Amino acid sequence: MAKPKPSTMASRRRSVRTPADWAAQYLVMGTADHSWNECRLVELSADGARLELMGPGATTGDELFIELLAIAAPDVIRLRGFVRHQSVGPAGIPHVGVEFGDHTEIGQLQLRSLLETDPGPPARRYV
Repeated sequence: MAKPKPSTMASRRRSVRTPADWAAQYLVMGTADHSWNECRLVELSADGARLELMGPGATTGDELFIELLAIAAPDVIRLRGFVRHQSVGPAGIPHVGVEFGDHTEIGQLQLRSLLETDPGPPARRYV
């Protein structure tokens, strides 16, 4: 008997996502509103992340800029990506899956460092 093929999002990912709970903010490019909105980064991998959005939702294909705020680092960590999946969580909070775009060498080093170290408790949590 053949094994059933997994059909979950996790089975299609190129890298394993690590649970996180980091305060962040996001900016949806190409919209009339050019303001940053709060979000929470709840999973992170070398290729992408899952975010809970506290502001306006984003749709599949939207380009996002993400700034991680709750990391013990001298500089804000900035990431750029595209929404590949969207859903609504149990509390009605929009969730998006983001695939990262090309990073600068510094961005790649920052991302690798986040994945290799335990950042400790986040500086701020959303309830």
